[in-house]
Amino acid sequence: MRIKDNVKSVYTQIIVLCEIFHISFLFIFKHFSMQIPFMYNIGSVIFYILMLFVVLKGYYRVCIVLVHLEVSAFVTVTVLNGGYSSDFALYLISMATFVYFNPFKHRSVTYIFSICEVLLYIGLTLHCRHIYSEAEVHIVFVSIYNTVLAVGIILIGAYISDVSATVTHRKLVDENKTLNNLANYDRLTGLQSRRMFMERIKDSEDNKSVVICIGDIDDFKKINDTYGHLCGDYVLQNISEIMRKSLGLENIDICRWGGEEFVFMFCNDDIDSAFVKVENLRKTIENKNFVYENNNIYVTMTFGIIERDSGKVDDVLLESADKLLYRGKINGKNVVVKA
Repeated sequence: MRIKDNVKSVYTQIIVLCEIFHISFLFIFKHFSMQIPFMYNIGSVIFYILMLFVVLKGYYRVCIVLVHLEVSAFVTVTVLNGGYSSDFALYLISMATFVYFNPFKHRSVTYIFSICEVLLYIGLTLHCRHIYSEAEVHIVFVSIYNTVLAVGIILIGAYISDVSATVTHRKLVDENKTLNNLANYDRLTGLQSRRMFMERIKDSEDNKSVVICIGDIDDFKKINDTYGHLCGDYVLQNISEIMRKSLGLENIDICRWGGEEFVFMFCNDDIDSAFVKVENLRKTIENKNFVYENNNIYVTMTFGIIERDSGKVDDVLLESADKLLYRGKINGKNVVVKA
């Protein structure tokens, strides 16, 4: 079931429950000859039938506002005509707990309703108990004071619950972003992961021109063996930054395929223009002076570049680019081999 359907179902159940309550009150008021509450309650029954149509139309905020007002009016009529001892005023306290149920854009609206209902409760209490002995003054005072505190606890609890839910939501969003970054980006270089790159290839199927290039750092094992793996990481990070600056990120996807191997996808570029960009990248890397712990390290890369034909699948395309890369390796390295 969709979220909208769930929301509509919840509101419908609330209205139906209110309707059942008021139908039951019709029999109670009729039995005890409470004429004014009985007549008013007929209006309440009709009111909740109308509210059902309001809910079905999706006007949830209008519905909640009108329900709050109806309950307040119902309690006022029944207390003034049936007496305070009938405990109809307790429904105002029940409605105050609806602060947990918030269909409004601003959370403060629900708090305003709750506070108004508590004030109405206090007003009805004072009105119906205006005649009491001096000995009962403290009882009335303590009763009202406890009511205010009880509702205050409800409102504070709702506020804390809301803050806690907000914090939890933010934590989940941050965790999801972290997990997404771990899944989609290489931690060392910050370039796309193989998983994300393959998704980008699938998304590029509608592009008229797509060029795939595979690049590999020449003699990378020798760098690791000579200067250590931390130096190898330093080289990978710096080359990745050169790639980003030299090629940019517009219509180009750059992936760390694994180890010292990188894959590039040029969208909306033909092979000639992509070749020029990769050749400039190769020269930039060749002319870059990598310095690690006072050691000057000479780094070059070899590339294989190919344009996607409509009849070729992705695996075949990558394999073809890899063969071009291998051809460049066996023919002296530090070169861009074009199909």
